[in-house]
Amino acid sequence: VGVKVLDERHSDDDLQATLFDLAERGVLRLRGDDAAWQIEVVEPLEGEHLHPTERALLTALGLTEAGEVFVVAATEGSGRVVSSARGALRSQVDASASTFLHRSGPGVLMRLLGWVCLGATLFMVGRYFVDAGWLRWPLLAATSVFTLTAAGMMVESGLATVRTPEGRDLWSRAGGFARFLTTDSSEARFDAAAHLDWYPRYLSWATALGVADAWASRYEAQGVAVPDVPWVVWAGSGQFHAGSMRQSFDGAISSATTAYAAAQAASSSSGGGGFSGGSGGGGGGGGSW
Repeated sequence: VGVKVLDERHSDDDLQATLFDLAERGVLRLRGDDAAWQIEVVEPLEGEHLHPTERALLTALGLTEAGEVFVVAATEGSGRVVSSARGALRSQVDASASTFLHRSGPGVLMRLLGWVCLGATLFMVGRYFVDAGWLRWPLLAATSVFTLTAAGMMVESGLATVRTPEGRDLWSRAGGFARFLTTDSSEARFDAAAHLDWYPRYLSWATALGVADAWASRYEAQGVAVPDVPWVVWAGSGQFHAGSMRQSFDGAISSATTAYAAAQAASSSSGGGGFSGGSGGGGGGGGSW
């Protein structure tokens, strides 16, 4: 939620970051090898120690009791669950962030005007081919200029929202922590060797903010090896370290979602082909996300 309020958009790695945080807190264990990753519940999911966003994610993954395991692999089934879990997570994040972000009337209006002008520009381009009226060029130029000016606002995630007083406070604290994770500083200000436990503790935040490499470099800049992550078990081949762990886990998530998207695309293509063939044959396929 903090990252959503800070940037007013969802983190690209929000699913991974949430799982890392749950693992760091002892709720989950992550076990990886060359083929897949296992997410295992190691602590009873009772009480109020889980945020609603975390509970929504775990429920979508089918992880509701200690001992249950979900496997992230490059399969359609795994990708379907991962995609559903990311959707459930982001839906709950939006609900939780609504306390800190309210709709901005002027922002919504500017976005609407931008899209209206884009539509007008496309309309004028179409008119160019069928109408030789003298007004086409001034109107086309005017709408094009406004559309180009408003293009950034039309897709800017934070344009249509404004932070509440509580949101500004959370924005300030989240932004300050992001600067701590990424800003180079002297050993007197941050003694990496004396805070090896901070790396896995804050890795989830660094992942969500997209600055995991910068967080690791703060240790490397002082000649300190990036600390191991104790809540990960690696059973694959090759040398294992924190950076490769993130890459491997991200790769598993991406492979799963790609496999699901490819299966959906293939299904849509197959369905379209079947309909076309039936229609051409005299009606057999017409009856048949």
